[in-house]
Amino acid sequence: MIITLTGSSRFLMAYDYWNDRLSFDGNLVFSYVPLIAENRDMTLLQLIQKWKIAKSDLLFVIDCASLVDMQSYIGQHTKEQIDFASAANLTIVYASNVLMKRSSIKLGEE
Repeated sequence: MIITLTGSSRFLMAYDYWNDRLSFDGNLVFSYVPLIAENRDMTLLQLIQKWKIAKSDLLFVIDCASLVDMQSYIGQHTKEQIDFASAANLTIVYASNVLMKRSSIKLGEE
């Protein structure tokens, strides 16, 4: 399965966790491109992210840091990506839902 990760950069460590977990489950994972400098071209990165989503089977939304910190947050750019994936009829899975179930990820059944 091809999966694109999305979510706030405040959950950067969670990206590493989910990238590892989903990759070791045999998935091809498109991950996050961190913005190191604020003067980066966001338009180009948004276009690349939409391309990744269009090529994916599933959008995985990292909306919380961990099971310990379940405070959910979805920013404007993430919301736009969710809307884009929804319009393309992609399956959308939220990390908080997977963590709450504390079970193995059955991505096609979310």
